[in-house]
Amino acid sequence: MKQIINYLESHIEPLIDYWLSTYYVKSDEYELRKNVDGFLDAQRKETLALFLTAFENIRKGSCAVPVFEEIGEDRRDMNTSFKDVYTNYHAVYTAAIEFMDVQIQTGKADFSLEDYSKFILFFRKLELNSGRHLFEGFLKRQDSSY
Repeated sequence: MKQIINYLESHIEPLIDYWLSTYYVKSDEYELRKNVDGFLDAQRKETLALFLTAFENIRKGSCAVPVFEEIGEDRRDMNTSFKDVYTNYHAVYTAAIEFMDVQIQTGKADFSLEDYSKFILFFRKLELNSGRHLFEGFLKRQDSSY
């Protein structure tokens, strides 16, 4: 599985570009902010930083990325709907698996079935555990009027 994580880390920018062009540009959040100068670039940089943090946590043996709580708070403050936060979050993980599948099918990557299966299970745990932080951040109440 370590080989797959290393492969993803070394191909993180094409993966993020795949997610942005395949999923994110279809989101309500993007539609609301697409005319804001630098917004898409900022989204790309944020996603890159999140993935790099995730890889760092994975190397430490963690199966969560607590910084997602801040992202959740940020999205709430940007008035992004919960539906869009939920959809965008899971689309990142879907895009990563699709990206890996394309790499394998085109012969750009070669992993054993056992390693790939372990990776998928681990990645799903990462998605579940990090998602908890994202949604907790989004649902935090900063004042009684929210």
